[in-house]
Amino acid sequence: YIMRLLIYIIAFSSFSLFAGTPDSLKTKKWAVGITCSPDYCYRVSYIKDGEVPTTNTTEKGKFGFTSGVNLLYRLMDKIGIEFGVLYSTKGQKTSTPPVSWQTAGSSTSPSTYVTMPERLTSYTYKYLEIPLKVNVYVINKRLKVFPSIGCSANIFMGKSTHTSLKYEEGWKNETSNEYESKNIPSSEFALLLGVGLSYDINKKIFVKLEPSYRTFIRPLVDGPVSGTLYSIGANAGVYLNF
Repeated sequence: YIMRLLIYIIAFSSFSLFAGTPDSLKTKKWAVGITCSPDYCYRVSYIKDGEVPTTNTTEKGKFGFTSGVNLLYRLMDKIGIEFGVLYSTKGQKTSTPPVSWQTAGSSTSPSTYVTMPERLTSYTYKYLEIPLKVNVYVINKRLKVFPSIGCSANIFMGKSTHTSLKYEEGWKNETSNEYESKNIPSSEFALLLGVGLSYDINKKIFVKLEPSYRTFIRPLVDGPVSGTLYSIGANAGVYLNF
């Protein structure tokens, strides 16, 4: 009877010990990670100052990326606060088909036939991004699932414009880093939303995949037709607990 009682006590104690032991990641409060996200970028367009463009230019999205270092602090078992310093690119592309017309002639000069070549233009806006977001772990085992919400400060670092013109002899490419600084704010805030997965490889290392959505709060006024930049990405990273 005594041996049976001891076995019950040991079994109960072991069960309580394991049930109360936090999983591998809960034993560490801090983690640092390197992340990278391929992004699909575009903008919600609007017309500025009542101006209606008369060209037949069409717009579409472009690919960018976001990469940098993140610091994670576990405030509670199911709450994580994440801060980072990232470099990101955003923007859009435009396409203008070729246009031809004939100029009016006069007594001194004959009419001429003029052709504007097809034009493809890619606009890239570069930012230093400082995000702050909250992760809520709805599943908090070795495999974790968490929605996240936050905001970021974005410091403008420059703009590049890549233009391709199609002539009869082939394409001609041009790149310019010039821009009108008065049309682009030096800083901008963005709203961040995401749903992520993380997996503990061991007590020191875990990996994360977090599809996310970023959108600027204010429109970017950079021409008659502009809009609010946004991006959709798949943020992947490797973190080290300490």
